[in-house]
Amino acid sequence: MDNSVAERWSPEIISKGFTPVPNLLIQYRKYMGMTVTEFYVLLAIEKWRWDNNQKPWPSIKTLTKQTGLSASTIGRATQGLEAIGLIERIHRYNSSNLYDMQPLIEELHHIAISVDGVKTVNQADYTYSQV
Repeated sequence: MDNSVAERWSPEIISKGFTPVPNLLIQYRKYMGMTVTEFYVLLAIEKWRWDNNQKPWPSIKTLTKQTGLSASTIGRATQGLEAIGLIERIHRYNSSNLYDMQPLIEELHHIAISVDGVKTVNQADYTYSQV
């Protein structure tokens, strides 16, 4: 049995694109302080990160079309993600923002190391605690 993404979802679906999402991001969303809306907006931004060396730059208009959320909701979500230190918005004159995802990647890396060695998660409420 092939366990590839295309096999699980179908080649027709995957041919339209997919966004890889680490399980840790799903599992630790609440621990990292993200609301469900912030998480959704983060995934929408991640859709546009095609290259590790280039920051995604979807416009607010693109994000509103993609998510069905209002521009003000998108703005609050990106401000919230920046406030909790998971993204950095880089404002550009007469252009869309760049979104630096490196802070999120570093936080997930820290969680991954901690979960493997020193700390555990209470699955019932996703609280982080020392072993």
